[in-house]
Amino acid sequence: MDIRLFADSVHDALEELTQNPAHLGSVIFNHFDRLPKWRDLDLALIGADTEPGSADVVRRELYQLTRSRDNYRLADLGNLRPAADREQTAGRLREVCAYLLDQGVLPVVLTDDPSLLPAQYLAYEHLGQPVSLAIVDSRADLAETQPLAKILAHRPNYLFGLSLLGYQQYLVPAEHLALLQKINTDLLSVGKMRDHFREVEPVLRGADLLGFHLGAVRRADAPANRVRHPFGLTGEEACQLAWYAGHAERLRSVGFYGYQADSDPFGQTAALLAVMVWYLVEGFYHRSPLQPFTEDFYIKFHVPVLGDGLVFYKHRHHDKWWLEVPLTGPAAQAFGAALHVPCSQLDYEQAVAGSLPDRWVRAVERAS
Repeated sequence: MDIRLFADSVHDALEELTQNPAHLGSVIFNHFDRLPKWRDLDLALIGADTEPGSADVVRRELYQLTRSRDNYRLADLGNLRPAADREQTAGRLREVCAYLLDQGVLPVVLTDDPSLLPAQYLAYEHLGQPVSLAIVDSRADLAETQPLAKILAHRPNYLFGLSLLGYQQYLVPAEHLALLQKINTDLLSVGKMRDHFREVEPVLRGADLLGFHLGAVRRADAPANRVRHPFGLTGEEACQLAWYAGHAERLRSVGFYGYQADSDPFGQTAALLAVMVWYLVEGFYHRSPLQPFTEDFYIKFHVPVLGDGLVFYKHRHHDKWWLEVPLTGPAAQAFGAALHVPCSQLDYEQAVAGSLPDRWVRAVERAS
């Protein structure tokens, strides 16, 4: 793919921010004539604003952050060139993301337009595989024209799992929450996240795509977004989520939605979003490869609950847990003999106490 057919370079505009060898900007490939081969890249940043300029404001902050290593394989593919209408712009984003996924490159999308989330999701369609989607948002609007509703209504349906993190119950209609519960959505409100914040990690570890709406962050920390609500995630919590996402081995695409530079006169939100991207990148470079579920890599725990019992795996070298869900019939043909569902030690402790973990129940219902 010749990226010049879809995007405008930011090299000339940001060249002065690539000179300091201590800064991240010095190791980001952003000159179209000097891009490495796609197989030599890990992540690619791309702006997709409807009102040009917001992504560049974030870039100026990001490029000036300190780098922690020498071996980054990170490209900045500039800004997606706006098409005649929003539908065509979405088609371009979908095509670029699909190509990057094929090349094993993780796209990181910066856009002021939350309606582009379905385009990033549809980039997976040609892979012919079930997709798990995690959304961080203060709301869950299922009106027909809204992004989440479009994803749920798309046919063919290849959405395997859906998670909604950081929602605020007083902003979400009760009937929408009821519908999300009916389709086995992982629902974690801001309050539930704070009760056990570590429980968010396995949710993101099970996702293929993360859509992060800045409206989930409280106004004091992120004033330049479309929601501007006084309550929500703190900036520190948003960065922790970005770290978990980067560290999640399955995650192959991330979008940050809703930043508006014209509402950010002091650059506070741009600075926060830049640090979130920084944590995403750092988390990515601390990933551990997915390994076979054998005793060489995992400690196996058998819990005598529900007939034959439940099987848990804990990695020998880091605090990551999985729950095995045996499959039969059509589910086994689609997913294999068993699903290994990311979980936590709390799920294991719940099983030891004699209760089925909610994650096990949702995984069985999704696969059936």
